[in-house]
Amino acid sequence: MKNELLKEIHSLKENFLADLKKIIQVESVKSNPAPNAPFGVGPKEALVRMLEIAQNLGFETKIVADAVGYVQLGEGIDYIGVIGHLDVVPSGDLSAWNYPAFDLTQIDDMLYGRGVLDNKGPILSCLYGLYVLKKLQMPLCRPIRVLFGTDEESGSADIKMYLEHESPPIFGFTPDCKYPVVYGEMGYLNITITCPITDESHRMVDNFQIDAHVSKIPEKLSFKIKDENVIYITGKSAPTNAPDLADNVILKFAQTLVVSAGTEFKTVLLWITEKFNQEGTGNGFGFKKPVMPVPYDIRINDTQVELDVVVRYDVKITQEALMKQMRSQMKEGYQMKINRAMPSTLMDKSLPEIQVMSEIYESLTGLDGTPVTTTGATYARWMPNVVAFGPSMPGQKAIAHLPNEWMKVSDLMKNFEIYTLAMYELAK
Repeated sequence: MKNELLKEIHSLKENFLADLKKIIQVESVKSNPAPNAPFGVGPKEALVRMLEIAQNLGFETKIVADAVGYVQLGEGIDYIGVIGHLDVVPSGDLSAWNYPAFDLTQIDDMLYGRGVLDNKGPILSCLYGLYVLKKLQMPLCRPIRVLFGTDEESGSADIKMYLEHESPPIFGFTPDCKYPVVYGEMGYLNITITCPITDESHRMVDNFQIDAHVSKIPEKLSFKIKDENVIYITGKSAPTNAPDLADNVILKFAQTLVVSAGTEFKTVLLWITEKFNQEGTGNGFGFKKPVMPVPYDIRINDTQVELDVVVRYDVKITQEALMKQMRSQMKEGYQMKINRAMPSTLMDKSLPEIQVMSEIYESLTGLDGTPVTTTGATYARWMPNVVAFGPSMPGQKAIAHLPNEWMKVSDLMKNFEIYTLAMYELAK
């Protein structure tokens, strides 16, 4: 059975890559709501195109609340769910791309394009895996549903809309994180720290510009001091859950100006340098268990400095305890506001379904399949009974959300294998 499935999978490689190109060519970045497109025309266009691919593979399709589409193999209510997303983060600075952002470029074993890893490539491999099971008429005891979301990168409001109309899966996975099976995700906070300044010492900075986005650590920043020339500070970007791979320009900015800044502004900059570090360890706030506070935006306003921070924290820490500790480290008058909060998730890693997935991963890769936790945030936080599973292989970090997003053809095909066998074993 296994060899027959693998043979069929690799016979579909060229068709699979051709369809992936069609999906990546859609600039499915969230924008203003439009008729029948709650997250903008781009994500909806990608959803429609994906379902057209599914129809060409012989599946009936359904769209729920114009937000989530799906196909299903088998009959019944209690389904195995596989959910990925078709929305992507913006391309960012196009001059930093060596290949077109919204196209699929293959160079030997490498594939480039926005969404090839996060998450169009992996979820398309799941659709194709379902097609393999359908084509070979593999016997199933429960149905399998592959779902395509359109708002994962901006809050996962699509899942709430889906669950208003449909029941959740009895078990499932999202191919949108890393291997092996991810049974827990760290807690997540997005906060704004406001630091008031009354002596106008921050007015030494003029024309302040930063390439800030909630999905990444900024790498470019510029400003002027009075009438002098523009000063540019450059660093290195990475996703906010991988600060050790970045060089955060906010921290470099604070370190640069703290020497010459006036009294209150100097205090703010010194506090930033003391509390945050490039590794995002949380040591500056006195945390002992894993906490990762990462600043991703800074604004210098008329009466204050505002710092936007993403904080990821250990599954054994409560949000209340985290906020209490951080507030204890604030200067007098500093304020913290929560913009978004996602509690940690933790599933029993001894579940038979998780053990099955781990065994499949080990058998197809030869690698250790012991379940792990992650600093990332996936649909598993919002869709009941779901864990994250792939697609990044061990050692692969800071690929998604950056210029030249890539995935190896061999890794994508390995995903195709793993997901096909996992769906079958979970549903047979």
